[in-house]
Amino acid sequence: MTAPEQDGRDPFSRYGWLMWATWMVFLAFPAGSVLERHDDFQTRAIGLCLVGLFAVVYALGSAGMVAKRSGSRNFYVTGLLLLIVFANAFVIGPDALGFVPFLTSFVVFALARPWNWWVAGLFVLIGVLGPFFIDAWKAWSWTTFLLIAVGAGVSVGRLMSDWAVERKGVEHELIVVAERERVARDVHDVLGHSLTVVAIKAELAEKLMASDPARAAAELRDIQALSRQSLAEIRETVGGLRATRLDDELKSAGAALTGAGIEVELPSDPDVLDPRYRPSAAWVVREAVTNVIRHSQAERCAVSLTPDSVTIRDDGVGVNSPFGNGLRGLVERVEARQGKVRIGAGPDGVGTVVEVRW
Repeated sequence: MTAPEQDGRDPFSRYGWLMWATWMVFLAFPAGSVLERHDDFQTRAIGLCLVGLFAVVYALGSAGMVAKRSGSRNFYVTGLLLLIVFANAFVIGPDALGFVPFLTSFVVFALARPWNWWVAGLFVLIGVLGPFFIDAWKAWSWTTFLLIAVGAGVSVGRLMSDWAVERKGVEHELIVVAERERVARDVHDVLGHSLTVVAIKAELAEKLMASDPARAAAELRDIQALSRQSLAEIRETVGGLRATRLDDELKSAGAALTGAGIEVELPSDPDVLDPRYRPSAAWVVREAVTNVIRHSQAERCAVSLTPDSVTIRDDGVGVNSPFGNGLRGLVERVEARQGKVRIGAGPDGVGTVVEVRW
């Protein structure tokens, strides 16, 4: 695995510092003001050191902000940047307004809402009105445009960033909900079928206990094996590893229906169904047969396949409406695979037909 693949951070977290580093170019203006306004080495050194200190604090603060460090730390960084600007104002005078775009862009992203809007608005107001008070409006007219453009740009960027985070949170919640529904649906299907067969075999074993102990013992052994199989299936289902096989489900359905005293007709060749649809068809067979055994009071059940459909018919009492959890889960599972489900009465209104087409 390469290093980029190991880094799970999003591109903004990994490369966001490049955006903040770009702003450093504009520190050339206050640095140039230091050199223009003063000839003595000491004052120049102090001014340039203050500009350099501002750059270091701004860079470290921006890097910490990209790394999503604590909000209180960003307040302290903002205060320190302000102190450096005030100190530099004694060296370069009104040209210290050149730091205001940096302060504006930093607080918009660094502080929590709505504090970021208030503080950034205050900085923009100072940058726009400052030249009026020092009678330098014409010389600083470009600053007004720059401040407004910077304020608007970073504000839009902050809103888009927040919306992206909120959308990611909603997507995560939807994924969690979908996974819970999947597990609930799969557990219902697995347990519903297995417990139904266990109950039937237990009733049969009880009836045979006196008349045919050997057969009763065989049924009890089947119950033990089925219980262990069901436990393994539940573990696989919760772990998202369960894969259903259509031929296995058809065999299981035949055994369950026969054990319940229902005559069964199964397709001779499960491979007639398109391989893309077989996993979903296996779940359909499991849930539909479980409902036949539980609720239909049928004497006969038939399962048929075509290349793009599976149909389960019985001659029982018919389906109730609204559907229970099992049939609702069946519909959801099929529709998630772009299939269509029809559940209704059989020919002449007798029994139930469950038909799924893809």
